[in-house]
Amino acid sequence: MTYMNIPFTYGLEKFCRDAQKAGADGLIVPDYNPDMESADKFDALARRYGLALTRFISLQSSNARMGFVGRDAPGFIYCFSVQGITGARKTLDRDLARRLRLARKNFSAPLAVGFGISGASQVRRLQGAADIVVVGSTVINAFKMHGLPGARSKVRELLRACKK
Repeated sequence: MTYMNIPFTYGLEKFCRDAQKAGADGLIVPDYNPDMESADKFDALARRYGLALTRFISLQSSNARMGFVGRDAPGFIYCFSVQGITGARKTLDRDLARRLRLARKNFSAPLAVGFGISGASQVRRLQGAADIVVVGSTVINAFKMHGLPGARSKVRELLRACKK
């Protein structure tokens, strides 16, 4: 996962080639604009090197936009659970699960949700609405506060929630 300035500055083809050599299967670039594909060919380069360039939607994306993003999407579709920046949130939009179920009608690829997911209760709320839950900031925060044991504990908590 990175932002577009890094692969762009590094060189898109070199970035994809080196990511493949490092063992990556896909790329998560939240600020990549697939409308730019005709100019930069990033998705085509990623595919050439066996990488899935993840596509994104928000809960405010129109059906037309979701159809565009979902067309021939490799890997999974990543849906932002909130507007704004990433980071753990105490609460999520009450309507999130319903909106995700509506959004998923536009895709054959699995639907991932991220940005703001911070605890087991949120993961359980998303069961049946999302195929994948992306958690980052809350694990990093657990590591900062309690080191590796804290991060492991947080990951175990979230995994248990996925199995219920």
